[in-house]
Amino acid sequence: MKKLVLFLTITIALCCSCNNDDDEAKATMQEFVLEEVNGSGIKGLVRVVKSSTDYTWFSIALEGTSSGNLYPTHIYNNSLADDGNIAFSLPEAYRREGDKFAISSTSFSPIDIGDSFFVMTYDELINFDGHVKILKSESDPTVVAQGNIGINAQ
Repeated sequence: MKKLVLFLTITIALCCSCNNDDDEAKATMQEFVLEEVNGSGIKGLVRVVKSSTDYTWFSIALEGTSSGNLYPTHIYNNSLADDGNIAFSLPEAYRREGDKFAISSTSFSPIDIGDSFFVMTYDELINFDGHVKILKSESDPTVVAQGNIGINAQ
């Protein structure tokens, strides 16, 4: 898990270093844990980051995955205990050959949901009434990792 945290820290630092005003660049971050489900051996972290320019990233890093596999990733309404419908889908987590983690990363500006677009801010994400589920594959909807996010993780 320490390697996962280090990896995510480096990734976020690189993303946030694009600002020319590095002395004043500060990122705000919140992490949520994804636990293994159904004996999958897959667990990970969700990280929500707001850069000094108010750009928001939502990234997932999973360990215990197989290289070359795509893991569908969704944010659901409500807590895990209450279940809920898919609020929106995220890019699939993917682990390239030679990598140790499967990664999914999304910028929240704007997100396409059906026929409309909206912007979800950092504050809305960390206070969202929801949870994340990672699926085994597009053809096998078995949940392999999950965790509450936002107000449900507090």
